[in-house]
Amino acid sequence: TMASGIAQVFAQAGFDVVYVGRGEEKVAGVRAFITKALDKSVARGKLDEAGKESVLARLTGATEREALADVDLVVEAIAEDLDIKSALFADLDRICKSGAILATTTSSLPITELGKVTSRPEWVIGMHFFNPAAVMKLVPAVTTAQTPAGADEPAGASWAQSGEVARSR
Repeated sequence: TMASGIAQVFAQAGFDVVYVGRGEEKVAGVRAFITKALDKSVARGKLDEAGKESVLARLTGATEREALADVDLVVEAIAEDLDIKSALFADLDRICKSGAILATTTSSLPITELGKVTSRPEWVIGMHFFNPAAVMKLVPAVTTAQTPAGADEPAGASWAQSGEVARSR
């Protein structure tokens, strides 16, 4: 549900979102979760049907990580396990274009360790969304000693556009 909420936040902010699931069932589950959340917003009068359809149109689901090749920002929300996340970040480093920011949602694992498995440790940052992501507006931004000044600005601009409040730490 965290990954679904994060995808929803960015899509509602007007960003095209590519999300990756481990299979078609997971991909469909993300879309169903977001559709249900948007239906609730429509029922409460916070969103109209056209707005809902607009958000859904910005979502693209995939089962292969290669679908992330041209994105500017990747936000992972997988198991809180350093080995699993490290393998993912090594793969994302291979797949994603130069300059893409790789963000982890971890709140307990060292971001520098994830950066070490990439060729771009300075572009690996943390974004800790609180649950439920579509409701909670605070997103602590975590950079490392290797992160150059301003490297997290594209992510910060994304947060600002999404209505989330970024806080560096």
